[in-house]
Amino acid sequence: MAKTRSKTLGPKNVTSSGSQKTTASSKTAPPTGLEKSKIIGKGSQKRASETTENDEDRYAKRLRLEQVTSINSDALTNKRKESSQQKLDNYFLRYFTRYQREGRAKLRFDWKRMPVQSQKGMRNHTGAVCYRLSCLQALFHIPVFVNWVMDTLRPADCLSDIKADCVSCCLNALVTEYWAGTNVLKTLERFDAILAKKGWSSDVDNGQADPEDQVVALFKFILEEIPSKNYSTLESITSLNYTDIITCTACGYKSKNHNLSCHNLCLPMDAEDSTFMEYVERSTKDTLEGWRCHSCHEAVDALRTMEFSHFPEFLTVQLKRYEYKMKLGTYVKNRADVQIPKILDLTKFQSTESTYLGPGRPGKVEYELTSVVAHAGQLVGGHYICHAAGADGQWYRYDDSMVSKSSVAMACKNSGPAKKIYSFTPYIMYYQKKR
Repeated sequence: MAKTRSKTLGPKNVTSSGSQKTTASSKTAPPTGLEKSKIIGKGSQKRASETTENDEDRYAKRLRLEQVTSINSDALTNKRKESSQQKLDNYFLRYFTRYQREGRAKLRFDWKRMPVQSQKGMRNHTGAVCYRLSCLQALFHIPVFVNWVMDTLRPADCLSDIKADCVSCCLNALVTEYWAGTNVLKTLERFDAILAKKGWSSDVDNGQADPEDQVVALFKFILEEIPSKNYSTLESITSLNYTDIITCTACGYKSKNHNLSCHNLCLPMDAEDSTFMEYVERSTKDTLEGWRCHSCHEAVDALRTMEFSHFPEFLTVQLKRYEYKMKLGTYVKNRADVQIPKILDLTKFQSTESTYLGPGRPGKVEYELTSVVAHAGQLVGGHYICHAAGADGQWYRYDDSMVSKSSVAMACKNSGPAKKIYSFTPYIMYYQKKR
């Protein structure tokens, strides 16, 4: 017969009534610091009575109870801010290519290469290139653009077959000579000749042209002459990226077209007595008549809106002052005096996918006015001048070779007799992003 082992229940005492009583541990468990929080109280009382030193160590390691003072609280706050900023920077760069990220990391925003004493007028050597001189003066007073031209448009990186006919190399020489304080007339004449060889021509017989058309053509020539990785940086600092949203007014369905871009923000002046920001608001909204919805398949007058997902380092804003009049059979200039803001706040126009800040976390998107191109005359003729601020904040008026002191107030409003043909009206504004 096999022997069976009796089960033992551990040390016991037998009372006079025959009941059994478990002996208490001879050693009292040390306090864990958790009694006040009632964490132990919520668990097993038996487990609480059997707490050991190993348990105490585990509790201490897990909770790391410490007193937070104002000093380490500030340090913790700063650390969190740094971590948050790093996340925002990473988010901001997520849509950029590797070349764009590398190029942006090398960008300079300082005025060190742009001394105040080097500012000068430029001679209108043909009598009809005031449009070109005005846009060059405006661009030459944008630090991020000047530094990019000096660092990137070097002859060593030029892809042009004929270096002497390269727009990029000539622009680099022109910018360098301008801010070195030397005479730029010969380089300007060579610049004109190169543009003519490239196929640039004015729209009218008198040789006049539009400054914004000149800038667009200039960027097109640069694209053809430098490595694409270098041009991608220029594109990222000058182009607005936006999402085109069409909303069905019948069912609410939204059709979105992402990653569109434009070189400038054109503001149609289609209403009287409107403010500058009202023009901006209307430029981002439109009505599409007879649009067929992809969801309900109804033909409706849909609402079309723009939401900006990327804001460039400098922004070009153009007032569309010319409107075609059916009765007259020609374009007529709108000479309304628009109050141009020195600080342009576009925060409300950024999308939830904005690269400026993370989704759902809108931040300030502000630009500061740095130069203005103004026009006097009609569509087929007239004169262009430029107002621009220097490194010291002083504004100057550049009228071909003549230079005079100006101010941001003078640059932002009409000059001369109201609604007269020879009064100057702000036409193109260049804004640099506040950093």
